[in-house]
Amino acid sequence: MQDNIRISKSITQHFLADKDTLTMSDPTNPFKQILEAGRDGITINSDRILLYVNGSFAKMIGYSVDELIGMDIFHVTATEFWESVDEKTRQRQAGEHVESQYEVELVRKDGTRFPVEYSVSRIDYEGISSSLTIIRDITERKKSQDEFENLFNLSPDMQCICTPEGEFIRVNLACETILGYTTDEIVKLGWANLVHPDDMERTSTEVNEQLAGYSV
Repeated sequence: MQDNIRISKSITQHFLADKDTLTMSDPTNPFKQILEAGRDGITINSDRILLYVNGSFAKMIGYSVDELIGMDIFHVTATEFWESVDEKTRQRQAGEHVESQYEVELVRKDGTRFPVEYSVSRIDYEGISSSLTIIRDITERKKSQDEFENLFNLSPDMQCICTPEGEFIRVNLACETILGYTTDEIVKLGWANLVHPDDMERTSTEVNEQLAGYSV
Protein backbone atom coordinates (compact mmCIF):
# COMPACT_ATOMS: atom_id res chain seq x y z
CA MET A 1 0.00 0.00 0.00
CA GLN A 2 2.73 2.46 0.97
CA ASP A 3 4.68 1.39 -2.14
CA ASN A 4 1.68 2.33 -4.32
CA ILE A 5 1.64 5.82 -2.82
CA ARG A 6 5.39 6.22 -3.36
CA ILE A 7 5.02 5.11 -7.01
CA SER A 8 2.16 7.57 -7.55
CA LYS A 9 4.24 10.40 -6.09
CA SER A 10 7.23 9.45 -8.24
CA ILE A 11 5.17 9.47 -11.44
CA THR A 12 3.48 12.73 -10.46
CA GLN A 13 6.73 14.49 -9.64
CA HIS A 14 8.22 13.33 -12.95
CA PHE A 15 5.49 15.12 -14.89
CA LEU A 16 5.62 18.15 -12.63
CA ALA A 17 9.26 18.63 -13.60
CA ASP A 18 8.00 19.83 -16.99
CA LYS A 19 5.79 22.90 -16.61
CA ASP A 20 4.37 22.37 -20.11
CA THR A 21 2.47 19.33 -18.80
CA LEU A 22 0.49 21.46 -16.34
CA THR A 23 -2.16 22.73 -18.76
CA MET A 24 -5.01 20.80 -17.17
CA SER A 25 -7.53 22.07 -19.71
CA ASP A 26 -5.82 19.94 -22.37
CA PRO A 27 -7.58 16.50 -22.37
CA THR A 28 -4.55 14.91 -24.09
CA ASN A 29 -2.21 15.99 -21.28
CA PRO A 30 -0.53 12.74 -20.11
CA PHE A 31 -0.12 14.14 -16.59
CA LYS A 32 -3.86 14.74 -16.28
CA GLN A 33 -4.63 11.32 -17.75
CA ILE A 34 -2.50 9.63 -15.10
CA LEU A 35 -4.11 11.63 -12.29
CA GLU A 36 -7.60 10.82 -13.54
CA ALA A 37 -6.81 7.11 -13.89
CA GLY A 38 -5.75 6.71 -10.25
CA ARG A 39 -8.01 5.16 -7.64
CA ASP A 40 -6.68 7.49 -4.95
CA GLY A 41 -7.98 11.02 -4.66
CA ILE A 42 -5.54 13.67 -5.87
CA THR A 43 -5.79 17.41 -5.27
CA ILE A 44 -3.67 20.48 -5.89
CA ASN A 45 -4.34 23.46 -3.66
CA SER A 46 -2.72 26.80 -2.93
CA ASP A 47 -3.53 28.72 0.26
CA ARG A 48 -6.12 25.98 0.88
CA ILE A 49 -8.03 26.78 -2.35
CA LEU A 50 -8.49 23.74 -4.58
CA LEU A 51 -7.03 24.35 -8.03
CA TYR A 52 -7.37 20.78 -9.28
CA VAL A 53 -9.12 17.60 -8.12
CA ASN A 54 -9.39 14.28 -9.90
CA GLY A 55 -12.58 12.30 -10.36
CA SER A 56 -11.66 9.81 -7.64
CA PHE A 57 -11.51 12.55 -5.01
CA ALA A 58 -14.82 14.03 -6.18
CA LYS A 59 -16.47 10.61 -5.91
CA MET A 60 -14.85 10.00 -2.52
CA ILE A 61 -16.11 13.27 -1.05
CA GLY A 62 -19.54 13.37 -2.73
CA TYR A 63 -19.15 16.63 -4.64
CA SER A 64 -18.77 17.21 -8.36
CA VAL A 65 -15.40 18.33 -9.70
CA ASP A 66 -16.90 21.71 -10.62
CA GLU A 67 -18.20 22.20 -7.06
CA LEU A 68 -14.78 21.45 -5.59
CA ILE A 69 -12.67 23.73 -7.81
CA GLY A 70 -12.21 27.01 -5.94
CA MET A 71 -13.40 25.52 -2.66
CA ASP A 72 -11.42 25.92 0.58
CA ILE A 73 -10.09 22.44 1.42
CA PHE A 74 -11.09 23.05 5.04
CA HIS A 75 -14.74 23.01 3.89
CA VAL A 76 -14.34 19.23 3.59
CA THR A 77 -11.86 18.75 6.47
CA ALA A 78 -12.95 17.96 10.05
CA THR A 79 -12.37 21.08 12.16
CA GLU A 80 -10.09 19.44 14.74
CA PHE A 81 -7.49 18.87 12.01
CA TRP A 82 -7.39 22.45 10.71
CA GLU A 83 -4.62 23.69 12.98
CA SER A 84 -2.26 20.76 12.41
CA VAL A 85 -2.79 20.77 8.62
CA ASP A 86 -2.21 24.53 8.49
CA GLU A 87 1.04 24.21 10.47
CA LYS A 88 2.35 21.37 8.30
CA THR A 89 1.53 23.37 5.17
CA ARG A 90 3.30 26.45 6.53
CA GLN A 91 6.41 24.44 7.35
CA ARG A 92 6.39 22.67 3.97
CA GLN A 93 6.03 25.91 1.99
CA ALA A 94 8.86 27.43 4.07
CA GLY A 95 11.15 24.56 3.10
CA GLU A 96 11.24 23.15 6.63
CA HIS A 97 11.34 19.43 7.35
CA VAL A 98 7.82 18.12 7.99
CA GLU A 99 6.19 14.72 7.77
CA SER A 100 4.67 14.23 4.34
CA GLN A 101 2.33 11.39 5.28
CA TYR A 102 -0.32 11.69 7.98
CA GLU A 103 -3.96 10.96 8.74
CA VAL A 104 -6.93 13.32 8.88
CA GLU A 105 -10.71 13.00 8.67
CA LEU A 106 -12.69 14.44 5.79
CA VAL A 107 -16.37 15.39 5.67
CA ARG A 108 -18.52 14.32 2.73
CA LYS A 109 -21.20 16.51 1.20
CA ASP A 110 -23.83 14.55 3.16
CA GLY A 111 -22.02 15.36 6.44
CA THR A 112 -20.57 11.90 7.10
CA ARG A 113 -16.93 11.71 8.17
CA PHE A 114 -14.29 9.21 7.14
CA PRO A 115 -10.55 8.73 7.76
CA VAL A 116 -7.98 9.29 5.03
CA GLU A 117 -4.23 9.16 4.68
CA TYR A 118 -2.59 12.22 3.15
CA SER A 119 0.68 12.08 1.24
CA VAL A 120 1.69 15.67 0.51
CA SER A 121 4.40 17.31 -1.60
CA ARG A 122 5.17 20.98 -2.33
CA ILE A 123 5.00 21.79 -6.05
CA ASP A 124 4.89 24.78 -8.38
CA TYR A 125 1.59 24.54 -10.22
CA GLU A 126 1.22 26.96 -13.12
CA GLY A 127 3.70 29.25 -11.42
CA ILE A 128 1.97 29.08 -8.03
CA SER A 129 3.53 27.45 -4.95
CA SER A 130 1.03 24.71 -4.12
CA SER A 131 0.48 21.43 -2.32
CA LEU A 132 -0.02 18.19 -4.22
CA THR A 133 -1.95 15.72 -2.04
CA ILE A 134 -2.58 12.04 -2.69
CA ILE A 135 -5.57 10.97 -0.60
CA ARG A 136 -6.38 7.39 0.34
CA ASP A 137 -9.59 6.30 2.07
CA ILE A 138 -8.45 4.15 5.02
CA THR A 139 -11.88 3.28 6.43
CA GLU A 140 -11.35 -0.46 5.99
CA ARG A 141 -7.85 -0.29 7.47
CA LYS A 142 -9.24 1.48 10.54
CA LYS A 143 -11.96 -1.14 10.90
CA SER A 144 -9.34 -3.91 10.83
CA GLN A 145 -7.27 -2.07 13.44
CA ASP A 146 -10.33 -1.66 15.67
CA GLU A 147 -11.18 -5.35 15.33
CA PHE A 148 -7.62 -6.28 16.32
CA GLU A 149 -7.77 -3.94 19.32
CA ASN A 150 -11.02 -5.52 20.51
CA LEU A 151 -9.70 -9.05 20.10
CA PHE A 152 -6.46 -8.16 21.86
CA ASN A 153 -7.96 -6.22 24.75
CA LEU A 154 -11.05 -8.35 25.40
CA SER A 155 -9.51 -11.80 24.99
CA PRO A 156 -9.81 -13.97 28.14
CA ASP A 157 -6.40 -15.44 27.24
CA MET A 158 -3.14 -13.63 27.91
CA GLN A 159 -2.08 -11.62 24.85
CA CYS A 160 1.14 -9.67 24.54
CA ILE A 161 3.42 -7.99 22.02
CA CYS A 162 7.10 -8.10 22.88
CA THR A 163 10.57 -7.65 21.41
CA PRO A 164 12.98 -10.53 20.67
CA GLU A 165 14.99 -9.35 23.69
CA GLY A 166 12.05 -10.10 25.97
CA GLU A 167 10.73 -6.59 26.54
CA PHE A 168 6.95 -6.21 26.52
CA ILE A 169 5.51 -3.56 24.23
CA ARG A 170 1.88 -4.26 25.11
CA VAL A 171 -0.08 -6.67 27.29
CA ASN A 172 -3.83 -7.13 27.64
CA LEU A 173 -5.99 -7.05 30.75
CA ALA A 174 -6.00 -10.84 31.02
CA CYS A 175 -2.28 -10.71 31.81
CA GLU A 176 -3.03 -8.62 34.89
CA THR A 177 -5.88 -10.92 35.94
CA ILE A 178 -3.95 -14.17 35.53
CA LEU A 179 -0.48 -13.08 36.67
CA GLY A 180 -1.57 -10.75 39.47
CA TYR A 181 0.75 -7.94 38.41
CA THR A 182 -0.24 -4.51 37.11
CA THR A 183 0.41 -3.74 33.45
CA ASP A 184 3.31 -1.45 34.39
CA GLU A 185 4.87 -4.19 36.52
CA ILE A 186 4.54 -6.77 33.73
CA VAL A 187 6.11 -4.42 31.18
CA LYS A 188 9.05 -3.74 33.50
CA LEU A 189 9.61 -7.44 34.23
CA GLY A 190 9.69 -8.67 30.60
CA TRP A 191 8.62 -12.15 29.58
CA ALA A 192 11.93 -13.81 30.51
CA ASN A 193 11.33 -12.99 34.17
CA LEU A 194 7.82 -14.45 34.07
CA VAL A 195 8.69 -17.82 32.54
CA HIS A 196 9.42 -20.70 34.92
CA PRO A 197 13.12 -21.73 34.74
CA ASP A 198 12.09 -25.25 33.68
CA ASP A 199 10.29 -23.81 30.65
CA MET A 200 12.88 -21.21 29.63
CA GLU A 201 14.73 -23.32 27.04
CA ARG A 202 11.55 -24.45 25.31
CA THR A 203 10.08 -20.93 25.37
CA SER A 204 13.26 -19.40 23.94
CA THR A 205 13.25 -21.98 21.15
CA GLU A 206 9.64 -21.20 20.28
CA VAL A 207 10.31 -17.47 20.26
CA ASN A 208 13.29 -17.92 17.92
CA GLU A 209 11.20 -20.12 15.62
CA GLN A 210 8.48 -17.47 15.47
CA LEU A 211 11.08 -14.83 14.63
CA ALA A 212 12.34 -17.07 11.83
CA GLY A 213 8.83 -17.20 10.38
CA TYR A 214 7.79 -20.66 11.58
CA SER A 215 4.37 -21.36 13.04
CA VAL A 216 4.60 -22.58 16.63
